[in-house]
Amino acid sequence: TAFAAMRKLLVLFTLLLSTASLGHAQLTVYLNGSIGVPVAPDRFNENWKNGFGGGGSADFVVMSPIALEASVGYVHFGLKKESAQIGEGDVQGGNTKILTAMGGIKLKYPREFFTPYLILSGGLFSLEETEAIIEGEGEDSAPNANKESTFGMAIGGGLMMPFTDVFGVFGEV
Repeated sequence: TAFAAMRKLLVLFTLLLSTASLGHAQLTVYLNGSIGVPVAPDRFNENWKNGFGGGGSADFVVMSPIALEASVGYVHFGLKKESAQIGEGDVQGGNTKILTAMGGIKLKYPREFFTPYLILSGGLFSLEETEAIIEGEGEDSAPNANKESTFGMAIGGGLMMPFTDVFGVFGEV
């Protein structure tokens, strides 16, 4: 199941962190808040609002510029009520949640005031749509909820800007 796979990833993450501390690698831990913008496919774009979430990650440099990274993330998207209105009906529920547990390689290129980086990672993607109950003049309608989990890959980049030794901002695509 998806949860068994996530447990295995967490065990692997713990082993990686243990290996990093034994090898005197440079470990960095990140906690973040996030905003998710539904852009594709059209069904998602048209029916859900911007999402909000959070997560955390850790990376450790094994040999500059190469770092190993493990991360978890969660984003919640609310249903656009106006996209599901039926006559005088009201909509309850219909939210979408995305959970990720990833591991990969980060190439970091530190500069004086910022650090650009590239990421190649893989792991578990889990998407869950909760049931939307549409209350109308007649019988209530409750379309089936949907839950899917799969393994996948992601590629992207980002920019970190530290403000102090323990606080900074970063953005990723």
